[in-house]
Amino acid sequence: MPEIRDYYAHVKDLDVPALHNRRNELLAAGNGAFASLPEESLAELLAVTRELRKRAAISPKRTSKKREDKDDLASII
Repeated sequence: MPEIRDYYAHVKDLDVPALHNRRNELLAAGNGAFASLPEESLAELLAVTRELRKRAAISPKRTSKKREDKDDLASII
């Protein structure tokens, strides 16, 4: 049985729609039930799901614009 880490290298190259397609293919092979999937398919499904979650958790890039100095209380009032 291959290591789960072996599948991570394969799924890193896929874009998000391809990851969703691969996940759907794996689930369709098991008729939607995880229990009927072989261990290799479960390992690949784990890698695909992990990569999807990792990409969804990436925060948007922040701009390099510096924050302006806060106004002091006297100028606000």
